[in-house]
Amino acid sequence: MKRAASQRVMNDLHLVVGVILGSFVFIVCFAGALSVFKAELGYWERGGRRIEFSDVTNRIDGLVFNALHSASVDFSKPVQISLPAMDDPIMRIRFYDTNTGRVAQIGLDPSDGATISEDNIRVAKLLKRIHTDLVLPKPWGRYFVGFLGLFLTLSVVTGVLIQTGFLKSLKTLRPLRQTRAFFLDVHRLLGGWALLFHLLVAFTGALLGLNKLLVVLAAVGAFNGDPAGRNEALFGQQPKVSGEVAKMETLDRLVMSAHQ
Repeated sequence: MKRAASQRVMNDLHLVVGVILGSFVFIVCFAGALSVFKAELGYWERGGRRIEFSDVTNRIDGLVFNALHSASVDFSKPVQISLPAMDDPIMRIRFYDTNTGRVAQIGLDPSDGATISEDNIRVAKLLKRIHTDLVLPKPWGRYFVGFLGLFLTLSVVTGVLIQTGFLKSLKTLRPLRQTRAFFLDVHRLLGGWALLFHLLVAFTGALLGLNKLLVVLAAVGAFNGDPAGRNEALFGQQPKVSGEVAKMETLDRLVMSAHQ
């Protein structure tokens, strides 16, 4: 009797989670699948100009200097440099613009350092935002997507628990003339054979979406709400300002050291 009651609770929970959140999960996953082709979408939106991958070894300092010498860069804040890769051959430099007070980005063709405008790259950026936060205000959109991953994990787990013959369901497909039974079998087949994939996507999505909340909770639980103590435990003591001008290493040497 207790087993039947718990089975009914699991079944209802699986149904409710699927009905309420299924459409949101589909939108997030579909946008994520399309975002895999962000480089190809970028070529299309740029009007067909294709950027070939080029190794920037020993050329990083020159490319960055030429790109930033006329920009209004706030060097008191971080400057992020993304090196070209085979799947995304554009070199990007992100920095805080002193004129606008906002983050600006410059795209470069790594072969000749020519500036690439990405202002019209709207579809790829929109798909990425749909996948990460459903175009909702930050950071609440990211948290919502993280909770979607959490509920998808719950749906996967309860879907397995409500199966009385899980292994048998992996090879059962009743004829189409029994419409409800047919689609139920298809649901079980797709969910069962892709179980590990669904669980991986759901669990990692929940971690990526809720990581900031998890870090705050960890700080509260392990360090009595002291973020400084948390940072020191994770990253070591912060260097002290000596007041002396330090020798600046070149970007090329830093990258070479990282590769060694």
